[in-house]
Amino acid sequence: MIINDVYFPNFLGMTGLGSIQYTELKYVELPLKIDPYSVFIKLYHKDGTLKHIWQYNIDYGNNIEKIDFSINKNGFGQCVIKFSEKLNIDIKAEDYIELLFGEKIVYKGFVANDIDITTKEITLLPFLKRLQEWYYYGSFQNNTINYIIKTILVSLEQKTQIKYAEKYIDTGSIETISINIENQTPFELLEKFIKMLEDRYWYVDENNYLNIKKIKKNKIDKYMMLHTQNKNYQDIKVSFDYSNI
Repeated sequence: MIINDVYFPNFLGMTGLGSIQYTELKYVELPLKIDPYSVFIKLYHKDGTLKHIWQYNIDYGNNIEKIDFSINKNGFGQCVIKFSEKLNIDIKAEDYIELLFGEKIVYKGFVANDIDITTKEITLLPFLKRLQEWYYYGSFQNNTINYIIKTILVSLEQKTQIKYAEKYIDTGSIETISINIENQTPFELLEKFIKMLEDRYWYVDENNYLNIKKIKKNKIDKYMMLHTQNKNYQDIKVSFDYSNI
C-alpha cells in the first residue's frame, strides 16, 4: 500500500500536511518499509502477546490525542497517554506499551492503571520502577561488584523483568568487597555500587537490560533523534545531572 500526501495528526496533537513516500502497511505487523517520521504505538498483553498497533501518521480512526513522557539519567520515566472517544481497545493494568519512531523504541513502560473511562487516560511507568518495589537480602564475601549485581538481578529477574548481560556491564573494577544486604531495593543497591566505582553511570535500556557505562567527560556518546524539524514534539525540556561527574 503506497501512501502519498496524507493529512495526519502529529505527536502531541499537532497537525500538518506531510508527504509519506513508499510506506507499506500490514495490520498488526511493522511495515517492511516505513517513513522515518512514522510514529508507532504497540500495545502488548503482560505476557508479551501483541494486542494492537497504531501507526500514528496514518491510523487516524483510533486517534490518540496526547502522549507526554520523560527520560531521565536511569532510563525512561513516567508517561501519560490520552485517547479520544474513538478508542475501542481494552487496555488493562500490567499491559505494556512501546512508542517507536520508525524502528527506534523511544519509550517503553507498563500500564499502571486500567484505562479511565472518563478521561480516556492511562499512566505508564518504566520497568526500572520495579527495581524500587522489591527487596534483596544476602551476604557477599570477597566478591566483585559485577558479580554481586549479576547475582541480585538474576535472582529477581522474574519479578522486576530487568535483565543482566555481561556485554552491557562496564564496572571498570575487579576489586572485591564484602557486604551484608538487608531490606534494600535493587535500585538503592545500584546507586550505592555506582558511587563505589570510578566515573560510571547506570540505566535500563529499551530492551530492559541493565547498562553500566563509563562517563566520557569530553565526548557525547548517546544521541536521541527528536525529529524536531517535523514537529513530532510540541514541547521539549532538557536538563542535565552532573552529580556523578
